[in-house]
Amino acid sequence: MKETRTKIAEGISDLYGKGFAILLASSTLAICAAFIIAASGIGLLAKTMLLLPVLAANVLLFFFLRRRSVKVIGATVEREVKGSGDAIFTEDVEEKIGILDEAGKFFSASLKSDDMFRLVSSRIGEIIPHSTCVLFLSTSENKLEATYASGEYSRAITTVSLDCDEGLAGKAFISGEVQLDKHLIEDRKFVKSEILDVFSSGLAVPLIRGVETFGVLVLYAGAGMAFDDRHRILLEAIGSRVAPLLVSSFSFEQNISNSMTDSLTNLPNERAFYLVLENQIAEAQRFQKQRPLTIMTIDVKEFAQFNRMYGHTAGDKLLAFASGIIEDNLRQMDFLCRSMNDEFWVVLPTASDEITRIIIKRIESAFANQTFTLPDGENYHADINIGTATFLRDGETTNQLLQKSLLRKKQSKTNEESTIIMFPKEYVN
Repeated sequence: MKETRTKIAEGISDLYGKGFAILLASSTLAICAAFIIAASGIGLLAKTMLLLPVLAANVLLFFFLRRRSVKVIGATVEREVKGSGDAIFTEDVEEKIGILDEAGKFFSASLKSDDMFRLVSSRIGEIIPHSTCVLFLSTSENKLEATYASGEYSRAITTVSLDCDEGLAGKAFISGEVQLDKHLIEDRKFVKSEILDVFSSGLAVPLIRGVETFGVLVLYAGAGMAFDDRHRILLEAIGSRVAPLLVSSFSFEQNISNSMTDSLTNLPNERAFYLVLENQIAEAQRFQKQRPLTIMTIDVKEFAQFNRMYGHTAGDKLLAFASGIIEDNLRQMDFLCRSMNDEFWVVLPTASDEITRIIIKRIESAFANQTFTLPDGENYHADINIGTATFLRDGETTNQLLQKSLLRKKQSKTNEESTIIMFPKEYVN
């Protein structure tokens, strides 16, 4: 696009230069002729009759040059545009680029960033065939991390981390312009050769939000493929559409995270717990005995009294302390959330009765061996109440399991015996 505009500007400048030279020469001759006629000894009427044709010729020459300039400029613009832009932005290409605009309208606030990247990569592939598409995102450490990748060798590419001025991505990030590297000279300086050996050339477009470049989209061409200036022009047009799509997906993802996260402990909240538990119940229902499922409900003993004595600020810190202990003593697959006040709920996938007892003992031992430091510097030993419920044995729905677990937790506080009689399922109704 820039080359086309440059050629048109050069053609117009050249045309105006020639026209000005012709008009200047004509005007000089007209002035000389007028001077000679005025200095001659003929009468006034004869002088006037001789000067009028000279003046008329100059006026006609001016309008002729002006009209010819307009025609030539129009032809130049048409020729250059057809020779570059129109040949690239065909009706089919324009339609496919338009699909990216449509995607912004329909999916901008409903897709997470990884899903949006896959959609974008797929659409770009229909316009610019490539082997691999990589999204580099800038980090607070002035790095460009290959966050998402699709296509061949995408798994290897996602291990790449560059400084913001390194490689093809860094060059696009710093310059703010589309970069074409026909032999991957820039990337070969900083990326392992075994990753790049399968690629022949690369294209990179900076992704800009306002005045800030937040990432770079890089396309790699495989064997038998090669990028050229035509692809560079196309990617420049695509980049302006892709950036808003990715920004909107980041915002959507952040909103989801905020809506499912407890601000005090940074743990998932009740809403996230229900989603996870319902999914785990579906899995346990499918596999029955092969996939046991247990939930735990936990609270801090005498937490209300602690708040009254030491204040809510200390109470908040105690909750953060308690959440850390519980989380540290769960398995990696377990899911912990904060419900409300001092309540914590846990999903234990595949946990048999024996595994559940081991986890409970580990958590209780950790609380017994760790102390919380009060504002006045004294140590406080926090203790907890725990209730459990197991899928099928204690219920088959989220609410049934929660009610049973909360009831057992309540009984653990008073050591009361349960007054609820549990009937086998076949006798119900």
